[in-house]
Amino acid sequence: MTGRLDLRKWIQVYHPAYAVVQSNDGRYVAVGTETGVTILDSNGHGLADYPSDTTETPIHQLCASPDFTRLILATRLGSAISLELKAKEDRFELQGTNLYTAPCDIHRLAMDISTEYLTVGHLSSALIGLNFKGKTLWQQKNQGTAALGTTWSVDFANEGKSVVAGSAGTGANWLAILDAATGALLHKRECASPVTSVTALVDDAGIAALTPGEYYTARLTVYSTDLNDVLWEQELDGPGTALTSDSDSAIFAVASGFDGKVQIWDATGGCLAAESLRTMVNGLSLVSGNLLAAATQDGNVALLRYLP
Repeated sequence: MTGRLDLRKWIQVYHPAYAVVQSNDGRYVAVGTETGVTILDSNGHGLADYPSDTTETPIHQLCASPDFTRLILATRLGSAISLELKAKEDRFELQGTNLYTAPCDIHRLAMDISTEYLTVGHLSSALIGLNFKGKTLWQQKNQGTAALGTTWSVDFANEGKSVVAGSAGTGANWLAILDAATGALLHKRECASPVTSVTALVDDAGIAALTPGEYYTARLTVYSTDLNDVLWEQELDGPGTALTSDSDSAIFAVASGFDGKVQIWDATGGCLAAESLRTMVNGLSLVSGNLLAAATQDGNVALLRYLP
């Protein structure tokens, strides 16, 4: 390892934290918990909550625009909600719009701000492409021609023109590349194990995927962008619990194990830094090539800085 992860701040949110996103400069953080979304600054000061009343809305997935003017969130009950954020003095004003309601839980969510596309991966046999107005652009079902299975992990690639989808189901473990506008299948690859998480690296550096290994381990694999070649792979200690890539450089972060081991990797297979947070990590966000946020099972958000 050539660098280290420096813990900058430990922010308590009092409920198990499932998802976390940051503004591109790391100034703001949003975290999804069993009660809703809390927006904070990097010092841990609360700036807004959604819902703003006493209603509890479990939020398990979050996406954010780089300038932090829009959040897309997914509830455990299957709703995809768009939040417009307006900064006002030391608070944010929030305006929510329901974009889509799935028939079940939403397993993964991805958005691309340049194309204004949104992809929803269900805990069911459907994969949905939407625009920011909530219009369904396409839907892939279990037809044997695209991403099959019962759960989907999704991410955008190729400057928002493509969707990477990974599926996990009995006898149906696939990686697929779809056209983001039409849902047409471009590339696919069958995997030996369920694909639990995917992320696309910038500059066509590859597609990273997590699959279960033997004896409660995980396998981290990086594929070429057409999925034809395995560029490299690595066994991780403990189950893989979170995976995310940076939007500015070809590095990514992965969390594994019940002790919350977090690692930064580059596209060539070099582990750049590692740190144990001593609690399971449910979600990660990496921005600006060095600012990492982790949502933890014990109800905290850890803010870290990667120092090369």
